[in-house]
Amino acid sequence: MGGVFMKEDSDVLGSIDRRSAPRISYHSNINVCKDVHGNLLNISPNGLAFVTKNRLTKGLKITVEISLPPRKLNLDLEIKWCKESIDENFICGAVLVASEAEINLIRKVMVITEFRSVLRKVKNKDHRKYICRFAKHIKFYISGLFDLITNVESKNISEKDILGRLAELTNSIVVEGDHLSNQLSDRLLMSAIKKEFRILVSPWAYKSLIVKRSYDKPRGYPGDYRVMEAIYNKNIISPKADNLGRYFDEYFLNNPYAEAVRNRKDVLREYLRTFISSRTNVRILNIACGSCREVRELLSDINMVTSLVGKKVLISCLDWDDEALEFSKAELCKINASSVELEFVKEDIFQIFKNRDFFQKHGKYDLIYSIGLADYLPDRVIKKIVESSFNNLNVKGTLLLAHKDKEIRFSRLPPEWFCDWEFILRNQEEFIKLVASATREAFDLSIQRDATGDVFFTEIMRC
Repeated sequence: MGGVFMKEDSDVLGSIDRRSAPRISYHSNINVCKDVHGNLLNISPNGLAFVTKNRLTKGLKITVEISLPPRKLNLDLEIKWCKESIDENFICGAVLVASEAEINLIRKVMVITEFRSVLRKVKNKDHRKYICRFAKHIKFYISGLFDLITNVESKNISEKDILGRLAELTNSIVVEGDHLSNQLSDRLLMSAIKKEFRILVSPWAYKSLIVKRSYDKPRGYPGDYRVMEAIYNKNIISPKADNLGRYFDEYFLNNPYAEAVRNRKDVLREYLRTFISSRTNVRILNIACGSCREVRELLSDINMVTSLVGKKVLISCLDWDDEALEFSKAELCKINASSVELEFVKEDIFQIFKNRDFFQKHGKYDLIYSIGLADYLPDRVIKKIVESSFNNLNVKGTLLLAHKDKEIRFSRLPPEWFCDWEFILRNQEEFIKLVASATREAFDLSIQRDATGDVFFTEIMRC
């Protein structure tokens, strides 16, 4: 498997989910033995927790009777811990020794229980049927993940085969989820379904530091500079252990959208090379700059830097995320590119296009660009960016915006389902119409795509 695990990356990206299986609240009576009864609190395929009036010693092996509709089960357990609660009862945790059939029933009950709150709100019989069918697919997916864990622990199959099977299972479940979304056409209901899905798959998927950080959004937005750097580097950064974390890392790094993100950066780097090379003096504004990876790669090219001697080049790197700016500044300071003036500006992008203060202070630009922003902005904000940018471009200046194409559906599904990483969906035609409606000034427009075709660049040149 590719990539290098670096401890500092894992420290920055955050913590993984420590559970080895999903655990859900499940309340039911439980018979421990003839004179010992209790109430079930939660259950997982690995074990359960219950409350009883009796103290049970660690290591005690017992058989309990639990009602898991459609039938009652006698399950063999080993007590792992027991602690007194505030109401003088005892809460016990136990590991489960069960047959595959019993474990499958537990998985089924868990999925049904988790989706029960969603189903209560659904009156349409067909919609309930579609959701129940999707729940069965989730149970199959969870069973597949358990099988993969067994193979990881036993090392029975190769890492390549494990990754292949994980990709097959995960691709299938997100496609089924997308099919359900089309059947329901209800955004709020789908949001609730995705939430329950994440609860059930989190013990495996969130062993991946990349997936977990993308879901947690510690900087307040998806795809922050650390996640983007991991994607650019194509580095597996989760610790090597007997879980699926590193495999989910690689799965997401191999996702078609991750490939498009890397291509998008490469296209922009070469665009900047051509744009700067064709001018003597050039002023560039990079909106929502993140880690400034395309700028760093461009200025790491000694031939490019040498060609800039005698020119006057300014690149303004603008972002609201101060951590991203500090990271970019530190990384660019390592590069010997004294012929380029770099400035790092912390500004709210929504504010700079609402008032004139920023451009009155910083002046006009020859190129204003953004490659990871337009996908998240509503139409009215896109219009404001285009209008304001045109007012603050020099003659023959250019606005360059990258956007994901909604017509290529699959690539967005894994980030959407696992990370709550969603885009505002537009295709090329819709985006061109949006841009054209934002200004009355004359302009030339051209479109370029990355190698995957997933991302298109809209170049709007002021006449």
